[in-house]
Amino acid sequence: MTATSPQSPPHEWLHHLEDEADAAFLYRELARAERDPGRADIYRKLAGVEDRHVEIWRKLLAEHGHPVEVPSPSRGARMRAWLARRLGTGVLLPMLLEEEGREVKGYLNLYRESPDGTAGPTALTLAKESAEHAETLAGISGGSGEP
Repeated sequence: MTATSPQSPPHEWLHHLEDEADAAFLYRELARAERDPGRADIYRKLAGVEDRHVEIWRKLLAEHGHPVEVPSPSRGARMRAWLARRLGTGVLLPMLLEEEGREVKGYLNLYRESPDGTAGPTALTLAKESAEHAETLAGISGGSGEP
């Protein structure tokens, strides 16, 4: 990983922050739209973990001179939430499962680039938690294991 500069935050860190904020938003939307109380509870718990991930990235950015607010949901996340409200929560499961898989891969790559670097330990922790989310989503959708 390249050293952080005081002028601009690392693009990759901001990307992960935005992805985590979108995921938290989508899980909350799924919890609201889900008719099954057990699944709704799972989505609320996943949203809480994603909120914690957002705060981890915000803290890391702030510690390196780049304080940021929680990003608003992206246009894509808002569109996916709209679809879930119209077509049911099941329409989002494959998309979220794929996104969690991409997060795992991205975090592992970030860790491999610099395991002892500033974001290395954080990336490894978040990769593990994202893999757990993928397993949970796979179970909800009738599959097993991570993507």
